[in-house]
Formats: sequence, structure tokens, C-alpha cells
Amino acid sequence: MIERITLAGFERRGDVLRLGYDLDGVSLVRTLRYSDVDFDDLAARYGRELLDRVSFHLLAMEAIPFLGLAPSELDLGDHGRFCTPAFEALWRTVARNVGAEWRYRTDRPGYEPRITGTRSAASARPVVVAAGANEALAFCGGGKDSLVALDLLERAGMRFGSFAYSQPEYGCAETQHRLIGEVLDEVPPAARHRMFVDDVPDRREVAGGAPLICAETPISLFAALPVVLQHGYRMMVFGHERGADSANIEWAGEQVNHQWGKSADAELLLDRYVREELLANVATFSILKPLHDAVIFGLLRARAAAVPRTHSCNVRKPWCERCPKCSYVWLGLRAYLPEPVVASMFARDLLDSENERHFRQLLGIESHRPFECVGDAGESRLAFELCLRRGLAGPVVDRVRAALPPADFSALLERSLHVAEPQPTMPPHVRARVLPLMQEAARTTRRFIEEL
Repeated sequence: MIERITLAGFERRGDVLRLGYDLDGVSLVRTLRYSDVDFDDLAARYGRELLDRVSFHLLAMEAIPFLGLAPSELDLGDHGRFCTPAFEALWRTVARNVGAEWRYRTDRPGYEPRITGTRSAASARPVVVAAGANEALAFCGGGKDSLVALDLLERAGMRFGSFAYSQPEYGCAETQHRLIGEVLDEVPPAARHRMFVDDVPDRREVAGGAPLICAETPISLFAALPVVLQHGYRMMVFGHERGADSANIEWAGEQVNHQWGKSADAELLLDRYVREELLANVATFSILKPLHDAVIFGLLRARAAAVPRTHSCNVRKPWCERCPKCSYVWLGLRAYLPEPVVASMFARDLLDSENERHFRQLLGIESHRPFECVGDAGESRLAFELCLRRGLAGPVVDRVRAALPPADFSALLERSLHVAEPQPTMPPHVRARVLPLMQEAARTTRRFIEEL
């Protein structure tokens, strides 16, 4: 545990942005290296003041993971002029919500660091991004949701580029980008943008084994802003599904949601902030937010040949076959995709004694939904039932099945196949193109399920 995090500073040169921190006298530099951003060119086009504001946002957001060290103070250092009332409200909201899981795990209800240093009394005016060749920048992590999001953009006739980044926590950077590149090969974007992240020293070593708070999704949005400015994108498109909106557990009077950064609330908050405070004509939205996983897995059926190139495991890429995330993705693929596709990705059926506890949590039999990016109990129940209809069997399957309470599958089916109205953050012309595709996918998935 530490007493103070100080925002030491930032430095831009060429295609590199360095973020510096002081943690009770220990210095750490986090380096973001872009494949095709020229900060000197951006400074000439938009002015150094805007780039300083963008750099500060990344500097402050990248400090949120260190709240896992329970500092009592976040010192703004020499950067208080960028900390407007709007930014402080944003930072506190993001930190509080992404930190709920950590507070639950460490039994620290109400924890929040104080922010020290001078503040700015007023916000700066947002700039207008000069339009480039491609309208949408699609975030791609290499999983099933990324594949479906890219597929929808392509089928809607949208010109889009992709943004992919590596993190030290996920292993070799080149391996991460290679795996993501395999998905992009299936739905080729008009441009591919990459970002590499390095720490000196490794921030996990600085943490000394303490859990770092995950704020990856909100941070990635701000990390993409230099790409948006450099190449003239007017939309930042994520692949976050409706299941990310529900909490894992209620504790100490608050909703603890492992996926809050992917939720509709986060999307609305971040979209409004970026447009009002930074880039006036850039929209932020998730193209998959109207959909539960049943329709997303249904959409994968049309891309079945590409599915084996996806990966989602955060323990060992592409799949460790022993974590809740692998268990959930396997369950969905086993329910909706042809068996040869699943067999090419996983060496065995994962519903075995080693993973039994994961499935009992996923299905709502015990404890709470795992703290992972997985669907809710209703989505898992429907997938499990489809697996049974498709012949999944065995002693562990029988034990799990016997422990399940009765369910109204008719109501569950209606909920899972319902296509919600898109968020107001989705531009009308995108909505007009993608909503009919989603509704047709829901109808096709219904027919597939009813045949079982």
C-alpha cells in the first residue's frame, strides 16, 4: 500500500507518448507507442494546448489502476490547470465504478482518494476534427464481439479503420497483435492502427502482488484520441453487448459490475464528455449494445469459418481452458456453432470437474457471476439448455443440471432475442443501416433455437 500517487508528467516525441508517475518515491514511466501517429504533426495542426489536454487525460486515467494500492492521495503535480470540474467529476465516476470490484474484494466500502493540487475553474472549448477518409474507428480485441462488430460495420457499408493495442499484462505484444490481426484478416478494415504499451519498471512489480484496478475500456478510449485526430475519424465504435450492463453482485449499497466500463451508463458518460470537452464532432458508441449474447452468437453462425481465429482468454492466449471466460465462451459456441468449429478451438469439452465451479457460478447456482467479461445467468441458462438439446452429456453435466432451479424458457427466449433500441449515442445513419441486420439475425437465431 502507498500514501500518494503523483502525476509526474508527460512527454511526446514522434509516435511516442510517455506518462510518468511517482508512487511514494518510486518512479514509473508508461510508454504508449503508436503505429501511425505523428505528435509533431498534430501539434502543428491542432496546437500544443489540445495535445497537452489529451495527454493529461491519459496520464490521469492511467493512474486509476494504481488505486488498487489504496493511496490516500492523488497529487495532480503541475497539471492542475487541466483538471476542470467536468474532468474531476468524470475521473471520480470512472474510478468509483471500475473500482467497485476491488473494494468488494478488499472490504473497503466508501474508499476514495482525495485529489490535491490546483484546479481549473472552467472547461476549454472542444475542437472540431477534420474529416478523414474513413468515418469509423472500430476497437478490436480479437474476440467474438469484435468479429461481430466488424461484420456489422462491413455489411452496413461503413468505411472503417481498426484500433488494436497490447498490454504487458497479456504477454508478448507481438503475439497479441498477431492474434488480433488474424481476426482483422477475416473482415479487413480500410486502415489498421496499433498501439504498444510498455512499463518501466513493470507496474505489476511496483504493485508487489497487490491487485490493480481494471479501467481498460475507459482508458482505451482516451488512448485512441491521437489516432482519431491524426486520421480524421468521427466515430469510435466498440463491441460491448447488453450483458455488460448488469451487475455481478450488490454489496454495501452499490452495484458491483466487473464490466462497468463497457456498460451503457459508461458509454453515455464518455460520449458526452468527449463531445463537450475535447472533440466536438466525434461520437462514441457500442454497435452491439442492443443485443444479448444469444443474437451475437447467432450472428457468429454466418461467420463460422472465421470464429476459430478469435480469442478471449485473459489468462493465457488464445485459451487456457480453465477460467470462467473460457468456460463461458465455450458454452456459447457449443450451443450455437457447429461442433467441428468448437472442436478446432478447444481440445475438450470444458464442462468437467475442473471447471464445474465456474459453470455453477455462470448458471446462477452458487455465489455470484464470476468477475470476468461473461454474460448473465439468463444467457448462460439458455446456452446450457441448447447444449443439452444438442447432446452434451456426462456426470458433471448431470450434477449441474440437477442443481438448476426451474426456469421459464419462453420468457428467457424472448428476453435473449429482443433487439433493444440503440443508444442515443449511435448516429442515426448508422442506426438505420445496422438495426435491420440485427433484427434479421434475431429472427434467424429464433428459428435455429426452435428447431432444437
